[in-house]
Amino acid sequence: LVNTKSLIEVIYNKFVSGEETIGLLNQLDKQYSKSISMLDNLLFWIRSKINGVQIDKKRVPLFQFSENIIHEFLSSLLEKNIEIVNTISEELFVYADVEMLKIVLRNLISNSIKFTPPKGEIKISAEVFQESVHISIADNGLGITRENLEKIKNNKHFTNKGTNNETGSGFGLLLCKDLITAQSGKLEINSVPHQGTTFTI
Repeated sequence: LVNTKSLIEVIYNKFVSGEETIGLLNQLDKQYSKSISMLDNLLFWIRSKINGVQIDKKRVPLFQFSENIIHEFLSSLLEKNIEIVNTISEELFVYADVEMLKIVLRNLISNSIKFTPPKGEIKISAEVFQESVHISIADNGLGITRENLEKIKNNKHFTNKGTNNETGSGFGLLLCKDLITAQSGKLEINSVPHQGTTFTI
């Protein structure tokens, strides 16, 4: 937020040219999206610690739901020229807490974008197994080292820079695990360094 305010002051005081202003406005847009996502994460986590996790499961049309979240990342996808392929069936519905599912998918998609190189690809899919649904987000990015997979498994906080030096709080994956577990689900992570990562809910 401090950085956002500084950028606004630079634009307001006309310290930059018109062309540079467009670049700074683009940067502001990305900072805004990142701040909103982080604030959502923090507020949800704080609320769950104070009041306990309140679960309100509803019937969710998974394809359209995931498409709406993908749309939030349009500027980041265009900037890195990353293609997202969504193969979820339009007829597939899941029973889940809407807010929890939104935070989980937003974090996992954001993570994949962060660690996927320019011109990379992310695939989102879902399969039905008896009475459960497996939702997968797979990328061909940097992958996760065995050491960092152990940290995630043991709920240890860490953060790495993305392929365009994107920063993060390191908080998102830990929150995802909590929210998925609260709905009697689990998060599986399969990753090969320099080949990519698949998150499966």
